[in-house]
Amino acid sequence: MRDTSVLISVLTKLGIVPRDITIFETACIHRSFLNENKVPEHNERLEFLGDAALELSMTHLIFQKYPEKDEGWMTDLRSGYVRGTHLAAIALDYGLDEVLLMSQWERNAGGTKNPNILADMFEAFLGALYLDQWFDAVFAVVRDIVFSSDRVQMEIKDPKSRLQEMIQEHLNITPLYTVLSEVGKDHEKIFTISASILGVTIGTGSGTNKKLAQEAAALDAFAHQENWRELLVKQNSI
Repeated sequence: MRDTSVLISVLTKLGIVPRDITIFETACIHRSFLNENKVPEHNERLEFLGDAALELSMTHLIFQKYPEKDEGWMTDLRSGYVRGTHLAAIALDYGLDEVLLMSQWERNAGGTKNPNILADMFEAFLGALYLDQWFDAVFAVVRDIVFSSDRVQMEIKDPKSRLQEMIQEHLNITPLYTVLSEVGKDHEKIFTISASILGVTIGTGSGTNKKLAQEAAALDAFAHQENWRELLVKQNSI
């Protein structure tokens, strides 16, 4: 595991003071990392545990907040909160990608910005927290970070659709996606694609096909929107 000061910094942002840091170190390990490194375990068992704790926490919070709603409505809302793209965006917000351990091939394929991997890692962190401090600690993180998120309605849609809607609120244009590189053999190619508006690159992403790379670029644009949102404001005022 890398210098634990980086991991502790991420946990601090999440409001977590670990008792056993090694559990959270395991939560950082993607399955592919075992192919190149001698470590005893990856994070999938913790993900399994965290997924269950997340769902129970969200169910309780929604049940309490919306006493007038029926089961179907509450189920749909819960699905929005625990959707992978929503959890991945939270993972990026809090820097989980900075402590994610994976194989070099997976990293080259854009794994640190892969929504599925990031969402699984966030759930693994919740699983680690459950083992470290039990359910009340998990519930507090879910309440304060996941349930308080204002992006749930947006997250129901894929990152490309969300990015397009955000931009078209201000400008009558759509993001331009450009292939920057294609690396590897036909059956294992890695595509790197940029998303741009008004000739300015706002995000880049990689994936094993163009669709995944475009979604990764859109997700990257959201993660760094403080660098380009002023373009929308300036252009809209002209």
